[in-house]
Amino acid sequence: MVSLFEMRSPLFPPHPHAGFSVATYIFPESQIGFWNQDTLGNRNLIPPGAFHLTVAGAGVMHEETVTRSGRLALGLQIWIDHAAADREVTPAALHLPAADVPMIASDGVLRRVLLGTSAGLTSPIKAPLAARIVDIELQDGAVLEEPIPDGEAAFVVIRDGEVATAAGVADRGTAVFSNVDALRLTARGNVRLTLFGGPPLRQSVISAGPFVASSQSQARAFEARFRAGGMGRLTAFDQSELDRDFDQTR
Repeated sequence: MVSLFEMRSPLFPPHPHAGFSVATYIFPESQIGFWNQDTLGNRNLIPPGAFHLTVAGAGVMHEETVTRSGRLALGLQIWIDHAAADREVTPAALHLPAADVPMIASDGVLRRVLLGTSAGLTSPIKAPLAARIVDIELQDGAVLEEPIPDGEAAFVVIRDGEVATAAGVADRGTAVFSNVDALRLTARGNVRLTLFGGPPLRQSVISAGPFVASSQSQARAFEARFRAGGMGRLTAFDQSELDRDFDQTR
């Protein structure tokens, strides 16, 4: 699941997850970022350009909120399924600062490799899943040629602008899927898009609110674990305090 967000106020209070990973990417052009905390004891600032991956696995609670109410936070929230055998891995929080995101620019194509590998660059994040996420900017007329390895499926979500594909023209808000060994797009004007790829899991998926399971019994077990406190307890951020801290640093 890929969700584009535009937030000016708190929206993600403390809540549980289990059975998959959830990623947050704050676009480099965003006015502000997020604060993230979880029941593993982590508290991370996710500023513009940074990427954060919560491996929920066996279960964890987390919270994300804007660094300053009233300012605009732009980004993506991405749910990434786990293979059934890895649904209950040990939870972890993996953080990639903006300055450490591998980047490469060539022939009018700028890539930021958040997860996995693209154009010979590999993200330093090591996660228990084979997905890849690449944020891409195209200058007018630039051609994106992205190889799709055997055993992988891929698609791009266009955030701004439009591209020419073998099937026609795709514009803002459109997903373009690859069905060959390469994804080839030509920018018509300046374009912003994000590439997602990974091996198809082809498995049973039970979506149970904040949990993703392989069976109804596993979904019930996640819920029972959460209710019993097995995913920890989390005190919500004090947004007014965060706002004051933000103002004092400006």
